[in-house]
Amino acid sequence: MNAQRPLRAIGLMVASMAAFAATDMFMKFAAQTVPVAEIIFVTSAGGAVFFAALVRMGGQTLVSPLMYSRGILLRNAAEIFGSVCMVSAIALTPLSLVVAINQATPLIATVCAAMLLGEKVGPRRWIAVAVGFCGVLLILGPQDVAMTVGVLFSVGAAFGMAARDICTRLVPGEATTPQVSFWGLGALVPISAALLAVTGGAVLPDGRETIWLAGATVSLIVAYYAVTAAVRCADVSLVIPYRYFRILFSMTIAVTLFGERPGSLTLIGAAVVVGSGLFILKRERQTKLSQSAARHFRS
Repeated sequence: MNAQRPLRAIGLMVASMAAFAATDMFMKFAAQTVPVAEIIFVTSAGGAVFFAALVRMGGQTLVSPLMYSRGILLRNAAEIFGSVCMVSAIALTPLSLVVAINQATPLIATVCAAMLLGEKVGPRRWIAVAVGFCGVLLILGPQDVAMTVGVLFSVGAAFGMAARDICTRLVPGEATTPQVSFWGLGALVPISAALLAVTGGAVLPDGRETIWLAGATVSLIVAYYAVTAAVRCADVSLVIPYRYFRILFSMTIAVTLFGERPGSLTLIGAAVVVGSGLFILKRERQTKLSQSAARHFRS
C-alpha cells in the first residue's frame, strides 16, 4: 500500500494540472462575453462553498482566530492579486503565452524565499534562476501595444502565485488545508463583487455562458482538491515537478481549441523556464536530503 502512495500522488498532481488547464479553457471562453470580475466571483464563491462543506465535514470551524494571523492575511492578499491578474490575463492574452509566463512562478518563489524568509540558495540555483528569467524574456519577446496590458497581467499573476506559495509557509500549523482554501477563496468573493460593481455590473449569463462558468467552477474545485490530496500522499519534492504538465495540457488546448500558434521564441523560452525550474527543484531536494543525513549523523 505504501509503495502505491507515490504513484497515486503523482497521478493526482497530473490530474490537478489537467483540471487547472480546463479551468483556464472555460475562463477563456467565458471571458469573451462575461466580465472578468463576474468570472472570479462565480468561481470563487463556488469553490468557497465546496471547501466550507469540507471544513464542516472535518469537524473544524469556518470562523477562527487563525483567520487573522499574519500568514493567512498575507496569503489571502496574494491569492486576490494573483487571481485577478490571472483571469484578466486569460481574457486579454493568448492562453499559450499566459501559461508559458506562469511557469516562472517557482523561479520567483525561490528568489522571494531567499529575500523574505532568509532561505539559503546556493550559486547553482541562483544561476538556474538567472537562466530561467532569460527564458521569460524570450517568451515575452517583442509585443505590440495591444498585448502589453495582458502580458503585464500575466507577469503579475506569476508574482501573485509565487507570493501565495511563500505566504503559505507562514500559515499556522493548526489551520487545516480546507480552512486555508476556504478563507482564500472566500476573500475573493467580496473583492470580486466590489470590482464588478465598480467596472459596470454583472451580465445575466445565457445557457452557453452558464455552462462555461459552471465548467470553470467545477474544474477549479477538482484542481484544488486533487493538488491538496497529492501533497498529502507523498513528499512535496516528489510531486511538484509534475506541475509542469499544465503547460502541456494548456498548450494543447490553446492550439486545438483557440487556434493559437505559439512562436518559436515562446516555445524555446518555455522550455528554458521549465528546465530551470526542474533543476531548482532537484537541487532543493538534494539539499534537504543532505541536511537530513547530516542531522542523522550528528544524532
